This record gives sequence, structure tokens and C-alpha cells, in this order.
Amino acid sequence: MSLAAARPYWTMPTKLLHGVLALGVTFQLFVSLIMQVPRPGRTPAAMGLLWFHMHEWIGLATVAVIAVHWIYSASFAADAGFAHLFPWSRAGRAAVRRDIRTLLAGRLPEGTGAGIAGLAHGFGLLVVSAMAISGLMLFLTFGHGDAVAHKAAFLHSAVANFAWAYWYGHVGMALVHAARRDGVVRGMFGPRRLR
Repeated sequence: MSLAAARPYWTMPTKLLHGVLALGVTFQLFVSLIMQVPRPGRTPAAMGLLWFHMHEWIGLATVAVIAVHWIYSASFAADAGFAHLFPWSRAGRAAVRRDIRTLLAGRLPEGTGAGIAGLAHGFGLLVVSAMAISGLMLFLTFGHGDAVAHKAAFLHSAVANFAWAYWYGHVGMALVHAARRDGVVRGMFGPRRLR
């Protein structure tokens, strides 16, 4: 199979959702390093507090984008549907096994279909969804000092480790694709659909 034939296309909704989600998640991760969470008895610096509030509001917008992504995926979009993100069907599992064999042979799988690439994207969507849900719970309960807020804060921090790992892996694979010049990055971020 030629590389050109293995390349998928992405519809404009998929490209927009991916781009906005990538920006939102990247902003959230990096701003979390410089924001200062207000705590009893501690007054945060003005800029630290501003970054915290930006984290809250950009986080709420990101929650909305994630919700739209789930709805779009449930619509069985060929390039972002559940069959792509969660390749649990017989054909999906076969594609994952094929991609694993290719990786074990020291090569990258061709294309970004419903094999390892789809499975990785599905895992990423689950991770950012867990971040979004715990962040939303934290936003709604913050300052009340109840057990729900503490559990949400713990979950939000714990899942952040997976989000960082996924972010590094995803950016790393994008750089590998860019170095290979296989059209994957251009296809996702270019103005037209890649066919």
C-alpha cells in the first residue's frame, strides 16, 4: 500500500475541533504552571490570580469543545467517529495488531486510520474529558470547602499527569510525521481536506 493511498482525509469539523482542542488543552496545561490558586490565608500575586481566572474561563470553553467533540464523534463521522477513536470491533483490533507488528518491526504504520493512531486519539479524548469533568466539578464547588471539591482537585491533579504525557507524545508524533513529510500534519492543519 502506498503512503499516499494510506493517508486519510479530515473533514473541516474534525480539523476545527482538533485545532481548538489542541490550543485549549495546551493553554490549560502551560498556564497551570504559572497560575496561583487562591487559598485561605494566602493572597496570590495579581498575575498569578489572573492566570488562575483565565484557566477557569478557558477551561469552561474547553469543556464545551470537548462536549461538541463527543457529540460529533457519536454522529459516526468517518474521520472522528467512535469506530476510529475506539477500534474495538474485529476490524479495529486487527488494525491495532497490524500497527503494533509494524512498530515492532521498527517502522511507523502508514496513515493515521483506526489502528494505533485512532486508539491514541481515543485515549487522548478520554484523558481530556476526565480533566474537563473534574475541572468543571472543581469550578462548581471551589471555595465551599466540601469533600467533593477536594476529590475533584485530587482527580484534576492526578489526571493532569496523563494529560502532560499525552501532550508530549502527541506533539512528538506530530514532529515525527513532519520530519517524514508524509502529509499528516499538513492534512490536519492545512486549509483543505487531504484525500
